[in-house]
Amino acid sequence: MEIAIISDSHYAVESVERLMAHIEEKKITHLIHAGDFIGQGIDKVFERYPGITSYIARGNCDMYGDVMESMKKLPNVTVGEILKFELCDIRFIVSHIPGMALSALSKSGADVVIHGHTHRPLIETFKNTLVLNPGSIMDGDGFMVLDLPSLKVDRRFNF
Repeated sequence: MEIAIISDSHYAVESVERLMAHIEEKKITHLIHAGDFIGQGIDKVFERYPGITSYIARGNCDMYGDVMESMKKLPNVTVGEILKFELCDIRFIVSHIPGMALSALSKSGADVVIHGHTHRPLIETFKNTLVLNPGSIMDGDGFMVLDLPSLKVDRRFNF
């Protein structure tokens, strides 16, 4: 199983649209967005891809409003400040702010922690946990693909 990972798209809604089309074509069925996702029309993008299960951390620029409420109503989208879930027996924690993500890790443990906010790509291991920050898709950092259960990470720029 492969999971696409992005963060900090901000108002780059067209980039997210292209990415969603690309991962759908590649038969990637899960997406993690590590926050700062709200831009005009982003809810319509996720609505057009009901076959992609999306976990989205609310970022510091993600104001509550009509778009946020619309996102929360989509059956294929989970939005929250700190997300904890399991796929293929791999435990995930996703939060936009790095400190919040690592704090959640210290309280409950996980195999993979994903955060955004810094706009700097990161792949490292911290206390036997894979820590990822895909950088900013808006800034041209592309996206990551995480293979489960191997936890192999691949950075991709073309989509």
